[in-house]
Amino acid sequence: MGAAFGAVTSLVHGNDHVLIDALAHASLRQGAAAATRNVAAFRHNDCDHLRELLAGIRAVDAGGAILVVTEGLFSMDADSPDLPLMQYLCREYGATLLVDVAHDLGAIGPGGTGAIGAQGMLGKIDIVMGAFSKTFASNGGFVACSERSVRRQLQLFAGPHMFSNALSPVQAATVLECLRIATGDEGERLRADVMRNAVELRALLQEEGMRCLGKPSPIVPLWLGSESATRVAGMLLAREQVFVNPMEFPGVPLGSARLRLQLMARHTPAQVRRAARQLASAVRRALEAPRPALRPSGEG
Repeated sequence: MGAAFGAVTSLVHGNDHVLIDALAHASLRQGAAAATRNVAAFRHNDCDHLRELLAGIRAVDAGGAILVVTEGLFSMDADSPDLPLMQYLCREYGATLLVDVAHDLGAIGPGGTGAIGAQGMLGKIDIVMGAFSKTFASNGGFVACSERSVRRQLQLFAGPHMFSNALSPVQAATVLECLRIATGDEGERLRADVMRNAVELRALLQEEGMRCLGKPSPIVPLWLGSESATRVAGMLLAREQVFVNPMEFPGVPLGSARLRLQLMARHTPAQVRRAARQLASAVRRALEAPRPALRPSGEG
């Protein structure tokens, strides 16, 4: 995602530090790696580990710039960090917090304000960035902050902003209309419908003995673990006209494969029940399928 890469590379210089959640978007990790060698990952949503890393940097570099990077809603795990604590730690250690809201803005939280709004942090996060390719049904992304100097730095030195074409009028109009819907009464009704579907699907899958990760959100990660079983389950579901995203390495760690289910407000209760039955059946069949034998070392 250009907004993520551009934001990090324009704000971080070679002697600066980046502390990034271990499960953050690849575009954020790539931006950090391109900007500085001083990059460290903190354990997923672990503020104690983040504090340790911040204290370690300050012990040897009292005045250096530190950018802390996380997400509002993690798309592979359907969970969120403790944003008030994370912003507090950044203030305590003189760091800057960047939160990627690509998957939660418009879809959850009061008025569609995502995890930031749900945690009472609206207007309190240092830098917020996101994409228009999810809730807003378009292309492109944005970076928002209250500091004029940061905005100017992004305008001048974020490559994807400076050297890319602007959104077309139809794309901009689509984003604005989606924003109008998301922030109004219709948006509240749609978010209630999608959350009802998410809660129902998770409950039905758990009744079938399936394991769903994270908390209720439009994203429902269904754990399988096995890469081969995940591929087989995805193939079986496609044959039944149930579309899922089989996720495996490098999108998730080895041995952590899963099906990423994405719900819509307009999925009917009958569709949710049918999907749960077919998901459970496909996963069982996939897990029971024989695994390909591994060749002994040295065989061609």
